[in-house]
Amino acid sequence: YFETAQVLDKIFASPRLSNSLSHQLRCCIVEVGSGMGVGTTALIEQILKWQEETKISENIEIISLGIDPNIYGFTIYSKLMQELKNKVSDVNINLIFQPICEPLPKAIITTIRYLNNKCQEWDKSQLSHLLLTQFSLASSLSEDEKLKMEQAEQLKQLGLEPNLILGTERDILQEQSIAYKQLLEEVPIENLYFMLLKTKTLESDLLSLNVEDEVQEISQSLKTTIGDNYRFSEIVSQNQEVKFNTPKDSYWYHKGKKKYLSEFKVIAKTILNKKLEDERNKLFSTENLLSAWIKARNNFLSESLYDTIEIRLFEDNIEKNLRTIQNKLIEQTLDFLPQNQEISYDLGKGKAGSRPKNLSRLEEEIIEVAVIETIGKEKTQEFYSYNLSEDIESEDLYKNYFSRYKQF
Repeated sequence: YFETAQVLDKIFASPRLSNSLSHQLRCCIVEVGSGMGVGTTALIEQILKWQEETKISENIEIISLGIDPNIYGFTIYSKLMQELKNKVSDVNINLIFQPICEPLPKAIITTIRYLNNKCQEWDKSQLSHLLLTQFSLASSLSEDEKLKMEQAEQLKQLGLEPNLILGTERDILQEQSIAYKQLLEEVPIENLYFMLLKTKTLESDLLSLNVEDEVQEISQSLKTTIGDNYRFSEIVSQNQEVKFNTPKDSYWYHKGKKKYLSEFKVIAKTILNKKLEDERNKLFSTENLLSAWIKARNNFLSESLYDTIEIRLFEDNIEKNLRTIQNKLIEQTLDFLPQNQEISYDLGKGKAGSRPKNLSRLEEEIIEVAVIETIGKEKTQEFYSYNLSEDIESEDLYKNYFSRYKQF
């Protein structure tokens, strides 16, 4: 627990993660192996500290998925989560947990289905952040995989090549990496915080890899398998130590060891989806939003009805207002725009009658233009009436309509 908490301290130092929590009030974690709820427990502690630091009193939702093919680990996780759920409800934390007692490849499919359903439930096109913790390779092995490795060891003792039994350690590492790659590809995750923690107490006789080699092998296997579509940035790696006071009523406390120093190996990385990150940088950049503001204002002023006061108030504090839009876009929380504030009116159209028109909010127009100027430019559709202007210094979003109409 204390080792996990120390690594989470470094992960939560990320301003992006803190900003996401402030806007979405939600955090997701997937625990792989026999951590038995340690990752979620440490995450709850981090959320409590974060609530105290930020003075945010709203309800925080924690989604925890515990993957363990071992029925005992599955049971311990389930009971601990239920106990925690009852306790943290009094401190504005809503813990939703889902135990998964399946081998990792199959469990990842269940995880994908669960997270995609949650995204639909939240009306989100992507998951901003996901924490994934793993406690050694051996802890996530299924009973079949353990049996194969035992048989391989027996073959070795009998003088035969253990490779005659399928499922070597590196094969298992590759299978795990492929499973994580599938998770990244099937669930649109913008930032995956991956943490692999290994202590001496979690070593297994089934594995010939020592602590250092296993950590390095898993890290390298992830990079090789996941490929060039993702960016890896290191949060912390290799040798770590944590000092803590042993909890009262614990085994070591009664043995008189009230202070403890734990040494452990860890790799914690942020894995970024390159495509989502590049789209994000283009769409949410200050330059793009400023350009969108200029064009949106021009569009407003060319309409038959517009609110000059709204334009002046927005322009009076342009940097703050654009930054607000930027933060809300980043976290996909557009609740700051009041609903049902469109004004509908009829514009006279000669003797033929009238043309229905709408007056929308300026912020909505800015967001629409920002999307059109980035993602819209990547589309190949050709329209004569609405053709984007190629003049980056122009206040006009589209090329002149009349000249396009004559070509049509």
